[in-house]
Amino acid sequence: TLAVYFSGGWQSPLSVFYVFVVVVCASYFPTGVAALCVAVTLLASVGPQVYAPDPSRLVEYLVIQAPTYAGLVLACSYGLGERARAQSEQDSARIRSLEERLWHEMSLDPLTGLYNRSRFEARFGEEFERARRTGELFMLLFVDVDDFKLVNDTHGHRTGDEALKLVADILRSCSRRVDVVARHGGDEFLVMLPGASLPEAHRFFERIRGQVAERSRHTLGPELRLSAGAVQCPGYARDPTSLLDAADEAMYSAKRRGKNR
Repeated sequence: TLAVYFSGGWQSPLSVFYVFVVVVCASYFPTGVAALCVAVTLLASVGPQVYAPDPSRLVEYLVIQAPTYAGLVLACSYGLGERARAQSEQDSARIRSLEERLWHEMSLDPLTGLYNRSRFEARFGEEFERARRTGELFMLLFVDVDDFKLVNDTHGHRTGDEALKLVADILRSCSRRVDVVARHGGDEFLVMLPGASLPEAHRFFERIRGQVAERSRHTLGPELRLSAGAVQCPGYARDPTSLLDAADEAMYSAKRRGKNR
């Protein structure tokens, strides 16, 4: 700006550089700072009028140059706003991606991809309260792999992990969209069957029990067997914890009666 000023203001061949000054100020500075810088540039460009007034040149400047600079400021500010909006959208998408990843890490079991225990208990509590309000019953299954420690000891922990994933896949494939399946921990699984009756829960378990036995025999070697306990919810229970305990006790009752049932 000083170089142009001392070379004759806007009448100088160097006055084209005023355009770059305006563009840079409008593109990289906040609106207030950009307006101040552009105003200083405008004043510097008309500086020679102080020493050699030329009304016709001044009018020309006010009619042509000043509106041109103002248009450049608006155009650059708009472009800056579009870039900021695009950056904001990218940041929002990145945040959503991170939130989804965090949700998966907090809600899903890393080995089987099913809900983990804490996520299931939260869903179970919600379903319990909804059933108490509406009176609609649902079933809860507590499923355990029989003699799973023997599978690990005899065939190795890698086979044990494959066995758990096989059971999880079958539970997932046999479930309805409204059902909730989770890994409770170790070789124990939980299944919530909204709107199901005890006979329907029994048929569901027999189906998964048969598929687990058949697929494990052909793909793993050892034949996996399942025991399960079932409770109807909410029943006479006052809280979800007592229902989980009842299903757990029912599962151990099945084991005491010979397992695989």
